[in-house]
Amino acid sequence: AERCGADYNRFIEEAFLTVLGRFPKAEEIKMCAEFVEKNPADSARARRDLVGVLFNHHEFVTIR
Repeated sequence: AERCGADYNRFIEEAFLTVLGRFPKAEEIKMCAEFVEKNPADSARARRDLVGVLFNHHEFVTIR
């Protein structure tokens, strides 16, 4: 996460690739950036929360 710095879009792409194995769609980037930017004073926590959300994403929890 540190290597992404304050670049939320890059962090979001890295998180999607790591957790879901794919790049996020444009709408997903927009929604995730809004989620992370809601609390800029504690962006580390917002990023952790976003990763937690991705682990609960139906693409991650569905057994194929």
